[in-house]
Amino acid sequence: MLSIAEIAAKGLDYPYTNNTSFRVWIHVVGTVLREAEIYRDDGDFEKAYLLYTRFADLLLNKMPTHPGLKANRALFKKMTAKMPGVLQEMQQLKKALEVQIAEEKKAEEERQRKLRALQKASEKERSSGTSSRIDDLRSQLGRGGPDHVNLEEYSFGRYEPRREPGPSYEHGNYQQTQQQDTFDYPDLNRELSSVLSPYVYESGPITLSPTAGDIRLADSPPAVPAMPSALQATQQKPAAPAPPATASSSVEHTSRYTTEGGLALRSLFIPAELEAAFLKVAHANTVKNLETCGILCGKLSRNAFFVTHLMIPPQESTSDTCQTTNEELLFEQIDENDLFVLGWIHTHPTQTCFMSSVDLHTQNSYQIMLPEAVALVCAPQHDPNFGIFRLSDPPGVDIIKNCNRGGFHPHTEDNIYNNARHAMVKSGLPFSMKDLRS
Repeated sequence: MLSIAEIAAKGLDYPYTNNTSFRVWIHVVGTVLREAEIYRDDGDFEKAYLLYTRFADLLLNKMPTHPGLKANRALFKKMTAKMPGVLQEMQQLKKALEVQIAEEKKAEEERQRKLRALQKASEKERSSGTSSRIDDLRSQLGRGGPDHVNLEEYSFGRYEPRREPGPSYEHGNYQQTQQQDTFDYPDLNRELSSVLSPYVYESGPITLSPTAGDIRLADSPPAVPAMPSALQATQQKPAAPAPPATASSSVEHTSRYTTEGGLALRSLFIPAELEAAFLKVAHANTVKNLETCGILCGKLSRNAFFVTHLMIPPQESTSDTCQTTNEELLFEQIDENDLFVLGWIHTHPTQTCFMSSVDLHTQNSYQIMLPEAVALVCAPQHDPNFGIFRLSDPPGVDIIKNCNRGGFHPHTEDNIYNNARHAMVKSGLPFSMKDLRS
């Protein structure tokens, strides 16, 4: 386990630039705070402390120097009002982490003591024919510590593992829970019952199971990196069985997908019905050759994101651009529903399914907010007609971040964006849609 100083150092290690709009950074700090609170409530104190550190650094050290602060003081003041509570949370987390670190250090010292004792026993017993059993035990101790070995199978006396209570955390009635084994595809039906319980959907209850036939994944990286192919329907068998019902409430989702630089990307589940619902709303603009855009919002639950809301913000559209307006209204909806911004969706009324240079800059702002954020592109007059994309990282994120050109302009670099393979389109996932244009 990292020391508190090391956790804080990781929290301060993130890219920041004043070239990114102040409103994007306001979205970022809101996202960071939501993540911190979720990890805190889930008992992952290390991630929570890291994210609280990042939140505080952004508000206290980085954003006050941004040239956009003057025009957005009301938003900034609203966010900084949360600082006293955050600093108090950090003090509580620090105490809990100190207990965890001390217990892990004590456990490691005990493991080393037992390992040394086994080494001595091995030397004494090497000629008696029991060395192979001792060596096997030493190997197991070396891998995972005494709790991973059943010492009762060996003739060294009876071993009773001592179970000490974990560190408690003074936040409501929270008690830290023991970490469970993880699986690739937990029971999504059980998952959504807790994630979506505050919402009522007209479609009624939906029975979900993570079977191979109704999950779509983004396709393999395209042959021509600068122009990825669109999302194609694929089938993938879960990498591990669903957890037993008794443990499903505490099982985390795992994802084998990473950025091009090796950083883990959490799974993102998207309702399959969302595309058709969006195209229906966008139809009036589409027949006029005008783009339409929507914002994907949702929840983080057990290390996976779920798109639960589609917001259609006020916007100004042309045949090849779409710009949101009155962002304060969108902010209010996100805050009221305690949502993460998970990406965006937009139409190409006449163009093919790809990411234009303007789209790349828009997507960059979403990935600054959240690395897992995606861009959904709908091109109803072409085949393929649907794609899920993300900027490569590296090199795409850095290329776009350092590009100051506006409007449509060429990017000659290869592999700027790819298919978002961590995103899965799942039939039957409930969601709500709100049109804020009227």
